[in-house]
Amino acid sequence: MSEHIELEKVDFPRRPKFGIVLGLELWPMVFVGVMLLLSLVLLYVLPFPFGLVVFIVNMAITGFLGWTRIKSRNVFAWARAIVERIKRKQDKQDEYRLNPGADAQADARAEAKAEKAYEKAVTEALQWGEDVPQRGPKPISLKLPGAMNEFKLYRTPNGLGMVHDPARRRISVTALMKNTRAFTLQDDQQQGDLIDSYGNSMDVGFSRWEVAGIIDSDVTSVQTASQARDYYQSQASESGAGEVLNPVAHQGYLDYLSKNLMTYHPQYKTFVLDLDQMKTQIKEAGGSMAGLVHVADYFMESLASDLAANGFHIERWLDPRERLEVVYEACTGEREMKPVGARDYWNKLRINECVHRTFIIDEWPQKQVTPGFMRELTQKLRFRHTVTLVFERGNTENALRKVNNAIQDKDIAMGIQEKMGRRVSLETKRELGDLERLEAELTSGATEVMPRGFISITAVNDDELESNQRHLMAAANRAGLKLLPCYNQQTAAFFAAAGQLGVGLD
Repeated sequence: MSEHIELEKVDFPRRPKFGIVLGLELWPMVFVGVMLLLSLVLLYVLPFPFGLVVFIVNMAITGFLGWTRIKSRNVFAWARAIVERIKRKQDKQDEYRLNPGADAQADARAEAKAEKAYEKAVTEALQWGEDVPQRGPKPISLKLPGAMNEFKLYRTPNGLGMVHDPARRRISVTALMKNTRAFTLQDDQQQGDLIDSYGNSMDVGFSRWEVAGIIDSDVTSVQTASQARDYYQSQASESGAGEVLNPVAHQGYLDYLSKNLMTYHPQYKTFVLDLDQMKTQIKEAGGSMAGLVHVADYFMESLASDLAANGFHIERWLDPRERLEVVYEACTGEREMKPVGARDYWNKLRINECVHRTFIIDEWPQKQVTPGFMRELTQKLRFRHTVTLVFERGNTENALRKVNNAIQDKDIAMGIQEKMGRRVSLETKRELGDLERLEAELTSGATEVMPRGFISITAVNDDELESNQRHLMAAANRAGLKLLPCYNQQTAAFFAAAGQLGVGLD
C-alpha cells in the first residue's frame, strides 16, 4: 500500500528587523547621533529653562524622524524618493518616445563599435599566432522604456533568446514551463511531488555559482468572447472537428464562449547568469559575444538535463522572437505591437494605451497557510496580471553573521525586559524563533536566497486600473499578503514583474 501523505501548514518568517544600532539604518542613525549631540550642547549653553525646552523639542523631532516608518520606509528614504522624482521630471527622464531615426543611428554606432572590436581581436590573434575569434551574432534592440532600452537580445547557435544586461554584466534565458498539472486539482501525494520537484529545481539552479537569480512568473491573460470564438472556430475547422463531429456540442460551446471570459496562464522560469562567474568558460569558447552565446547554449543544455533528472521539466526555451512577443504583450497587450510611448508616474506606468501598476509583496502571511495559498492571486482574478517571484543568490556567511547579531540583540532586549519585570511580547518571541530557525537552516548547509514578490496589473484606463486594484487587494487579504505599490519605481518594477528580462535582483 502506498503511504498516505498529508501536507502540513507552513509558517512564513516575519520581516527581519536588521538595524545597525537600536534598529536604525544608516541615515536615521547618523541623524539621531547628530541631533543628540546638538541637543546636549544646547542644553549646556542655553540658560534654564530654555535649554531644557529646546532639548525636549529636539528629542521629540529626533524620535519622530529617526524611528518613524511610513509604508515600510523611513522618512529619509521617502525624502530621497521625492527628490529623485522631481529631478527625473525636470530632466524628462520619466518619458519615452520611440524614435526610429535616433534608434537606427544608435544601432549603427553599436554595430560599428562591435565591428571595430572584432577587427582588433583578429589583428591581435594573427600577431600572436592564435586562432582567429569567431564573429559574434548581431544584437537585436528591444526598444523599451527606461534602462531596459540598453538591453540587447541575441540568438544563440541553438536558437535560444539570450538577453544581455551590459550595466550589471548579466545574461538571462527564459523557459516556458509545463503547467498541465494544476496544483489545486491534485491530491496531497501529487501536490507533495510537485513541491519536491519545485524545490529540486531551486537546488539544481543555485548549486551552480554562475546562477545569480531565478525568476518564476505566472501570467494571467484574458481573451474576450469574440477572440475565444474565433480561435475555437479556426482550430475546429483546421482539425475537421467541431460542427462536423457534433453540431449540438459545437453550438453549445460557442454559446458558452459568448458568455464567458477565457483566461490562460503561461508560466515562465528565467535563469539569470553572472558573467563575472563565467569568465574562464567564455574565454575558452573564443571570448567576446561569440564565446558567450556558445557558453550559454552549453550551460542551458546541461541545466535542462539536470532539471529533468530531478523531476522538473520545461516545455522549451524561448527563442528571440518569442521573447520579444512576451515582453511586447506585457507592455501593450499585443504580441506584435512594440511600445511607441511611455510615461512613468509616481504610482503607475502608461505604455501606449495600457496602464500598469506594480506592487511588491511587503509581508508574507503571518498565520499558517497551506501550500497553494497564492491561487487567490494566480487563478481567481479575471483580468491581465502577472505574479512573479524573484529569488536572488545571497551571501551565506554575511547572512549568518547578521542573524547571529540579530539573535544577540533579541536576547539582550528580552533580558532587559525580564529584569524590569515587563512582559516579553509574543511578537518578540516569534521573531526570535524565526531567527533561530534561519540560523539552523544556514548552519546545516542551506544557501541563502533572498526572495521578492512582484505583482503587476494592467488596464486600459485609470478607472479600470483602480477597479483591478480593489480586486487584487481583496485577493491579497484572502491570501494573507500585504502589498505596497512600488512608488517612484514603476518602470523598473513592471519589467521585474512582467518583462522576463532578468531584472529585479537589485
